[in-house]
Amino acid sequence: MENVHYVRVADAVWDSFGDDPHIIMDWILFIHETQPDHEQLFALEETTSLYQLMSQIDIFIDQETHYNLGRAIVGEELIVNEEHAAIVGILPLPLLIISSEVMRNFDRQALEVIYQEAGRQGEFDEVWEQFGNLRAYFHQAEEAQDTILVYYV
Repeated sequence: MENVHYVRVADAVWDSFGDDPHIIMDWILFIHETQPDHEQLFALEETTSLYQLMSQIDIFIDQETHYNLGRAIVGEELIVNEEHAAIVGILPLPLLIISSEVMRNFDRQALEVIYQEAGRQGEFDEVWEQFGNLRAYFHQAEEAQDTILVYYV
Protein backbone atom coordinates (compact mmCIF):
# COMPACT_ATOMS: atom_id res chain seq x y z
CA MET A 1 0.00 0.00 0.00
CA GLU A 2 1.50 3.27 -1.04
CA ASN A 3 -0.20 6.66 -0.96
CA VAL A 4 -3.72 6.94 0.39
CA HIS A 5 -5.82 10.06 -0.16
CA TYR A 6 -8.81 11.21 1.88
CA VAL A 7 -11.52 13.66 0.83
CA ARG A 8 -14.16 15.04 3.18
CA VAL A 9 -17.59 15.16 1.57
CA ALA A 10 -20.53 17.13 2.94
CA ASP A 11 -23.97 15.49 2.88
CA ALA A 12 -25.25 17.84 0.17
CA VAL A 13 -22.37 16.91 -2.13
CA TRP A 14 -22.73 13.21 -1.34
CA ASP A 15 -26.46 13.33 -2.07
CA SER A 16 -25.77 15.04 -5.42
CA PHE A 17 -23.78 11.99 -6.56
CA GLY A 18 -26.93 9.87 -6.49
CA ASP A 19 -24.88 6.70 -5.83
CA ASP A 20 -23.53 6.94 -9.40
CA PRO A 21 -19.99 5.48 -9.38
CA HIS A 22 -19.05 7.38 -12.56
CA ILE A 23 -19.93 10.75 -11.00
CA ILE A 24 -18.07 9.84 -7.81
CA MET A 25 -14.98 8.77 -9.75
CA ASP A 26 -15.04 11.86 -11.97
CA TRP A 27 -15.38 14.10 -8.92
CA ILE A 28 -12.51 12.37 -7.11
CA LEU A 29 -10.25 12.63 -10.16
CA PHE A 30 -11.13 16.33 -10.45
CA ILE A 31 -10.37 16.89 -6.76
CA HIS A 32 -7.12 14.93 -7.05
CA GLU A 33 -5.94 16.98 -10.01
CA THR A 34 -7.03 20.43 -8.82
CA GLN A 35 -6.75 20.07 -5.02
CA PRO A 36 -9.03 23.06 -4.40
CA ASP A 37 -9.42 22.89 -0.61
CA HIS A 38 -6.56 21.82 1.64
CA GLU A 39 -8.84 21.37 4.66
CA GLN A 40 -10.98 18.96 2.65
CA LEU A 41 -8.03 16.88 1.46
CA PHE A 42 -5.52 14.75 3.31
CA ALA A 43 -2.91 12.28 2.11
CA LEU A 44 -0.69 9.70 3.75
CA GLU A 45 2.41 8.32 2.07
CA GLU A 46 3.76 4.81 2.54
CA THR A 47 0.96 3.61 4.78
CA THR A 48 1.92 -0.06 5.05
CA SER A 49 3.27 0.19 8.61
CA LEU A 50 0.35 2.29 9.81
CA TYR A 51 -2.16 -0.04 8.16
CA GLN A 52 -0.54 -3.12 9.71
CA LEU A 53 -0.54 -1.43 13.13
CA MET A 54 -4.17 -0.37 12.95
CA SER A 55 -5.18 -3.80 11.64
CA GLN A 56 -4.15 -5.18 15.03
CA ILE A 57 -7.00 -3.25 16.68
CA ASP A 58 -10.47 -4.80 16.64
CA ILE A 59 -13.41 -2.81 17.93
CA PHE A 60 -16.30 -4.83 19.30
CA ILE A 61 -19.52 -2.93 18.78
CA ASP A 62 -21.71 -5.66 20.26
CA GLN A 63 -21.42 -9.41 20.73
CA GLU A 64 -21.80 -10.14 17.02
CA THR A 65 -20.41 -7.04 15.35
CA HIS A 66 -16.82 -5.94 15.22
CA TYR A 67 -14.88 -3.44 13.15
CA ASN A 68 -11.17 -3.61 12.39
CA LEU A 69 -9.51 -0.21 12.70
CA GLY A 70 -7.41 -1.00 9.63
CA ARG A 71 -10.58 -0.34 7.62
CA ALA A 72 -10.21 3.33 8.61
CA ILE A 73 -7.15 3.46 6.37
CA VAL A 74 -8.81 2.02 3.26
CA GLY A 75 -12.52 2.53 3.93
CA GLU A 76 -15.25 0.14 2.90
CA GLU A 77 -14.86 -0.72 -0.78
CA LEU A 78 -17.11 1.43 -2.94
CA ILE A 79 -15.67 1.55 -6.47
CA VAL A 80 -12.89 -0.22 -8.33
CA ASN A 81 -11.99 1.64 -11.52
CA GLU A 82 -9.51 -0.35 -13.57
CA GLU A 83 -9.42 2.29 -16.32
CA HIS A 84 -7.89 4.82 -13.93
CA ALA A 85 -6.21 2.16 -11.75
CA ALA A 86 -8.05 3.61 -8.77
CA ILE A 87 -9.89 2.13 -5.82
CA VAL A 88 -12.32 4.20 -3.80
CA GLY A 89 -13.52 3.37 -0.33
CA ILE A 90 -16.02 5.11 1.89
CA LEU A 91 -15.91 5.90 5.57
CA PRO A 92 -19.49 6.92 6.42
CA LEU A 93 -20.15 9.06 9.48
CA PRO A 94 -21.00 6.17 11.87
CA LEU A 95 -17.72 4.39 11.09
CA LEU A 96 -15.85 7.69 11.16
CA ILE A 97 -17.19 8.38 14.66
CA ILE A 98 -16.18 4.92 15.88
CA SER A 99 -12.72 5.19 14.32
CA SER A 100 -12.15 8.69 15.64
CA GLU A 101 -13.25 7.77 19.15
CA VAL A 102 -11.03 4.70 19.29
CA MET A 103 -8.05 6.60 17.88
CA ARG A 104 -8.43 9.26 20.59
CA ASN A 105 -8.06 6.54 23.23
CA PHE A 106 -4.56 5.53 22.14
CA ASP A 107 -1.47 7.32 23.29
CA ARG A 108 2.00 6.86 21.87
CA GLN A 109 3.09 4.28 24.43
CA ALA A 110 0.07 2.02 23.89
CA LEU A 111 0.46 2.12 20.10
CA GLU A 112 4.17 1.48 20.29
CA VAL A 113 3.54 -1.66 22.35
CA ILE A 114 1.05 -2.91 19.71
CA TYR A 115 3.58 -2.04 16.99
CA GLN A 116 6.32 -4.05 18.68
CA GLU A 117 4.05 -6.99 19.56
CA ALA A 118 3.01 -7.19 15.90
CA GLY A 119 6.66 -7.83 15.08
CA ARG A 120 7.12 -4.54 13.25
CA GLN A 121 10.67 -3.38 12.87
CA GLY A 122 11.96 0.11 12.36
CA GLU A 123 11.37 3.56 13.68
CA PHE A 124 7.99 4.20 15.27
CA ASP A 125 8.17 8.02 15.05
CA GLU A 126 6.87 8.20 11.47
CA VAL A 127 3.99 5.82 12.23
CA TRP A 128 3.07 7.85 15.31
CA GLU A 129 3.13 11.08 13.27
CA GLN A 130 0.88 9.54 10.58
CA PHE A 131 -1.50 8.26 13.24
CA GLY A 132 -1.70 11.68 14.88
CA ASN A 133 -2.31 13.46 11.57
CA LEU A 134 -5.00 10.97 10.56
CA ARG A 135 -6.63 11.23 13.98
CA ALA A 136 -6.78 15.03 13.70
CA TYR A 137 -8.23 14.85 10.18
CA PHE A 138 -10.88 12.35 11.31
CA HIS A 139 -11.76 14.59 14.26
CA GLN A 140 -12.32 17.58 11.96
CA ALA A 141 -14.49 15.48 9.64
CA GLU A 142 -16.44 14.11 12.60
CA GLU A 143 -17.14 17.62 13.93
CA ALA A 144 -18.35 18.70 10.47
CA GLN A 145 -20.37 15.45 10.19
CA ASP A 146 -18.79 14.68 6.82
CA THR A 147 -18.40 11.41 4.99
CA ILE A 148 -14.86 10.53 3.97
CA LEU A 149 -13.98 9.07 0.61
CA VAL A 150 -10.68 7.21 0.55
CA TYR A 151 -8.88 6.61 -2.70
CA TYR A 152 -5.59 5.20 -3.77
CA VAL A 153 -4.19 5.27 -7.25
